[in-house]
Amino acid sequence: MNVISDLKWFFTNLSPAASWAVLGIAVCVAFFAYYWWCLKPRPHSLEWIGMAEEAAKPRQMTLTLPYHKLTRRDILPMLLLTAVYALTAFFRLGGFTAPQSCQTFTERETVSVELAEEVTVGGFGWYNGIGTGDYSLELSADGETWTALREEEQVWEDGAWRAQEPGENTDGKSTRMAYYLEDVLPGGEGTTQSIRQTYRTVLKWQHVTVEGGETARVKFLRVTGDPDSGQSPMDLGELALYDETGALIPVSVNGGSALFDEQSIVPEHSTYMDSAYFDEIYHPRTAYENLRNIYPYEVSHPPLGKLIISIGIMIFGMVPFGWRFMGTLFGVLMVPILYIFLKNLFGKTPVALCGTALFTFDFMHLVQTRIGTIDTYGVFFILVSYYFMYRWLAVPAGTKLRRHVLPLFLSGLFWGVGCASKWTVVYAGAGLAVMWLLGLIFKGREWEELSRPAWDEENQEMMIPATPRFWVHAVSTVLLSVVFFVIIPLSVYTVSYFPYAAARGNDSGFGGMAVQSVTWPVAKLPGYLEAASHSGDTDGVKAFFDAIPVSDDPVDIMMKNQYFMLTYHQGVHSPHPYQSDWYQWIVDGRPILYYRDYSADASGRQTVSLFASFNNPLVSWLGLLAFFGVVIRTIRRKSGVGLFIIIAALSQFLPWTAIGRTLFAYHYFPTILFLVFAITYLMNDIFDRRREGYRLAVYGFTGCVVLLYAVFYPALIGLYTPTWYGLYFLRWFPSWPL
Repeated sequence: MNVISDLKWFFTNLSPAASWAVLGIAVCVAFFAYYWWCLKPRPHSLEWIGMAEEAAKPRQMTLTLPYHKLTRRDILPMLLLTAVYALTAFFRLGGFTAPQSCQTFTERETVSVELAEEVTVGGFGWYNGIGTGDYSLELSADGETWTALREEEQVWEDGAWRAQEPGENTDGKSTRMAYYLEDVLPGGEGTTQSIRQTYRTVLKWQHVTVEGGETARVKFLRVTGDPDSGQSPMDLGELALYDETGALIPVSVNGGSALFDEQSIVPEHSTYMDSAYFDEIYHPRTAYENLRNIYPYEVSHPPLGKLIISIGIMIFGMVPFGWRFMGTLFGVLMVPILYIFLKNLFGKTPVALCGTALFTFDFMHLVQTRIGTIDTYGVFFILVSYYFMYRWLAVPAGTKLRRHVLPLFLSGLFWGVGCASKWTVVYAGAGLAVMWLLGLIFKGREWEELSRPAWDEENQEMMIPATPRFWVHAVSTVLLSVVFFVIIPLSVYTVSYFPYAAARGNDSGFGGMAVQSVTWPVAKLPGYLEAASHSGDTDGVKAFFDAIPVSDDPVDIMMKNQYFMLTYHQGVHSPHPYQSDWYQWIVDGRPILYYRDYSADASGRQTVSLFASFNNPLVSWLGLLAFFGVVIRTIRRKSGVGLFIIIAALSQFLPWTAIGRTLFAYHYFPTILFLVFAITYLMNDIFDRRREGYRLAVYGFTGCVVLLYAVFYPALIGLYTPTWYGLYFLRWFPSWPL
């Protein structure tokens, strides 16, 4: 019954833009059908004989992959593609201004301000810095009689708003925050809650109007800040006063005040250009706290991604452009790296260019790298670690160990850096491990063939090849891999927690904390194990982590944080309006809406600014078809390249099918990277066959992907467009919130 009702909802809510979806599906199916047609023998030729003989030849699977060097011919297209994407990615990324001087409250305290002249106030605005807690905002015309701004949570019921009862369940009900003015009674100074600064409101401008059009004459203000326990310091960046019409009142104060010193940057209408959105309330805040040597509020992910974000903040300041800069830069850097990868793998400049363009102009690539979160770094380091694993696999069997060391080291290093940025990179480790094992096994077989004695006809003697012994190579590779994929990643991961230890008061410096980390297994671990064994807790894992104290030791901090992260993510089950499941990802069924703002243009027409994270539908749909095409071709041809793509894609996708937590479309981001490899595999085969129309098919499909990028671009970066634009061009399915 649910299926029938869902289908009814789907078809009754289709918009005129649905016709574009039909056309997009037709394009993908046509390309896929053309690919299989290309693989058939040419009519009226004897080609079928050679193809049949080739298919009948015995084949052995190998992961010694081809390696084609970059040429001068590749430089210009690679740089042009990177430059074009960079221009679209950095355009309107974020503002360069935000309050930099804040009124900081480390404990409950009151700050008083005297305005240069009396004004009539009907609304208020403010910019929340970091920290959580309450503010009381009190106003006076004479410095003796005071009025406080009071906020009240309300529920819509029986056609009217009423105050929400303490602890009331408001699920399924409309709620709002309303603001009133009330007299401050003697002894009640600083007790009226005017502004509740929560983790959801940090790094954002707020603007409220007093209910009923009520106003107050203001000459004096006092702000009482009361940080939550453990959430000090709490910053209030700027205050703004509005008159009864909603216009900003120019304010000057007698004496200096951090609350009114940056009035020129108060926005007329707040947007993503001047405020945080979605999970930017977490990660840029953590990056800023790291820079200020404050133990961070958000510790649900490893530290390194936030430390990378802090570099942009150091360069540009704690402004939207600053906290988004590094992610966008890493997104740009993915383009030349992917181009080099595809050129090395397939050897054709047109194929490398078109394959790279598919990922470059994928919607999720743009949207995810423009938001100040850590997903970008995970995908970047997955790409780089797989690239160097590929370079290791491409080293021919029989070569000396020194040629194998560097790519294996770099693969392990970048994988470790990725794990220290976001846990999802751990999934990539499973794919790398499978490739490593199969690569070593296949190389052993090829090594044996190279080591076989061969008869030299010219000298009439048996020649024994001077190849290194494989068992020596294998043992050395295993030992090096333990260092590269275990010890080095663990070291990088531990070092990423040094800023947390410093914020807890550890003043040992890098060298001192390194010594503490190295000696931890001997100095502290036995004691924690003994304490856990005597705790009486039946859950041994919990008992162990409970035995680790809250301290300034970096390994103590890291270990307790791992347990917190594990239990935190296991507990993420709250429903979200834009959550989705893996079976929706593969068909691009449910984007996640990050931002939406309605406005009106000069003629009064309604416009909307929004961006959602989802894939370019052509890349998503053809990528799914291409994956199964690669599976078939890999089985038939025993293709090592195909096996590489299959392992990489499945390692990023399969873990999500077994995870029960709330999921979102952006979890598909690493998988779409390798589906692009699958499409490129098909394009390479098409170029190899050179059947009629092969260039038109490859270039034409790539052009369609780029065209869709241009059409959807406003809805990917928040440009204001008429609402009819989404209705007729963007909302291909009712589940797309465009």
